[in-house]
Amino acid sequence: MQKPIKFFLLLSLYMLAPFIFADSYVIENHKLQVEKKKFGKEILNLQTVCIDGYKFIITANSVVQFYEESDGLPMPAPCYSK
Repeated sequence: MQKPIKFFLLLSLYMLAPFIFADSYVIENHKLQVEKKKFGKEILNLQTVCIDGYKFIITANSVVQFYEESDGLPMPAPCYSK
């Protein structure tokens, strides 16, 4: 009985390790007011964050990586340490 518990514990720590040690901080916060046809006005909270040296846009229900064009190809946008 002990071996499956230890195995599960080690496996879960191994899977969570990249998220625990990721360097991240908030770059900007924005509130946008959006007009929707059916629901009226809605306020969206957007955050631009830096995670492990790359920019991401976070809303209430999604995370999108920010890209820039470099030599005609899309490349992940870097962000720099504080």
